[in-house]
Amino acid sequence: MSAPFDPMRASSEADAHQRPTIPDSISIAVELWVVVVVGQIVALFAQTGTFVDMAHDQIRANPQEGVSADQLQFMTSSGFVVGVLVAMSVFLTAITALVVWFTRKGYNWARIVLGAMGVYIVVNLVFSLFGDLEPAWAMVPLVISGVAALGATVLLMRGDSEKYCRRMAEERKPRPVPPAAAPYPYGQNPYGQNPYGQNPYGSNPYPSPHEPTPNPYGSASEPGTQSAGTPYGDNSPGDAARGGTPDLRKPETPDPDSEGPKKQ
Repeated sequence: MSAPFDPMRASSEADAHQRPTIPDSISIAVELWVVVVVGQIVALFAQTGTFVDMAHDQIRANPQEGVSADQLQFMTSSGFVVGVLVAMSVFLTAITALVVWFTRKGYNWARIVLGAMGVYIVVNLVFSLFGDLEPAWAMVPLVISGVAALGATVLLMRGDSEKYCRRMAEERKPRPVPPAAAPYPYGQNPYGQNPYGQNPYGSNPYPSPHEPTPNPYGSASEPGTQSAGTPYGDNSPGDAARGGTPDLRKPETPDPDSEGPKKQ
């Protein structure tokens, strides 16, 4: 047996099929940002020695009063610098991944923020090309991440990306709630039994045409019995002796020409 047709379910399925799909520009930009994040992390950890030297030079130039030599040695150690870089990498990666996720979901503000981040990485790459970067091989992941950021920014600023974000904003707007669906018309009687109680006429007041109609004057097949429904009793010959209604009809005279014994 097939399930009943539900118009509310059919309309919701139709709306689900009409939801906008993610364009290729958004999908490729998200993939490029994975390359950007990985390249930036590799370039950052490649400069660990440079950061350690910078910390030593900073402490020598500005000696801290009230800080012991052991504390200064710990703050300028490679382990401490690596721990700071790890914490910074995790924090920046989490923020970038959150903005990328909102961009994929079609939030226009996330698309703009992600484009601005891409512009910042490209500008930082330009300044790094004209500076002294140690070690030199750290420039390779930095260039790769900068080129990926530039490509992702161009894709995010395209018209189809903006159109997708606009359509998703329309989809997220609250819609009026439709009224509740009516109960299934062929289901059980909501009143249970007959709301008007028992039929006051006892039987069906509208008999079927195939059902015989009862005779209100009794049955004519039993002349010797009086029916309860006969108002004048039975018209049999013995009714007068039993106190019934006499038969006032004239007796039928026999036909002389009928067959019978003939007198000689």
